[in-house]
Amino acid sequence: MENVEIIIDGVRKVVPKRITILKVAQELKIEIPTLCYHPAIEPYGACRLCTVEIEKNNRKMFVTSCNYPIENEIKIETNNENVIKIRKLILELLIAKVGYKGKVKEIAEKYNVEPRFGVGDDDCILCGLCVNVCKEIIGVNAISFSSRGINRDVSPPFGKEAVDCIGCGACAFLCPIGTIKIEDLNEKRIITKINANLELEKCKICGKYFVPKKFIEYIKNKIGNVELDVFLICDECKGENYIKRLASFSLTGGKNE
Repeated sequence: MENVEIIIDGVRKVVPKRITILKVAQELKIEIPTLCYHPAIEPYGACRLCTVEIEKNNRKMFVTSCNYPIENEIKIETNNENVIKIRKLILELLIAKVGYKGKVKEIAEKYNVEPRFGVGDDDCILCGLCVNVCKEIIGVNAISFSSRGINRDVSPPFGKEAVDCIGCGACAFLCPIGTIKIEDLNEKRIITKINANLELEKCKICGKYFVPKKFIEYIKNKIGNVELDVFLICDECKGENYIKRLASFSLTGGKNE
């Protein structure tokens, strides 16, 4: 593998060619804030919060570190005065859009950001994590971006019910501001924001409704005719049965007499 030498925050480092700046920073324990990045998903560069300053060929510029591949020798500044100003401005604009929510609040507090442009109440920062995890990892495409400009949003096709959603919850898990929420009510799973309404399957042991039927069907279609009982047991019963199995034999060689 071809390597290249860089200088990052004054430290010389030899790194693999085409590795991203963010990955190098993470390996060196250099903190760069992100809202739209997850290591399992292709970098999207939507939030711009991971902006850093680079210098190559005697020219300085600002780039998003999550999706900038290192091709040649460059000098990188991840936390200088100019970078901090940009991040603070981005946070001010995010607060003006969605207010103090989730990771926006957490990072804004670290940077001591004051809301110059007001405090908004929208429910989405358009980071793309929910859309991309559904597409790239789950492979369902139940939601996508809709409209353009100030009306751009995340929604199921035509803004109706997310009929392709399997109820896995990956979108809710990755939402950085906590807009997408999962609520199991009796025999239904409701996922807010994406307008999903799914029937639940019972736990084979305790009878509690806990997993969407469409999720089980999806797993079965993906891996074929295999034993699916493990997917039909809720977490509480899995833990209880695990302890019971351990108790059926001695891990210490037998009871102490």
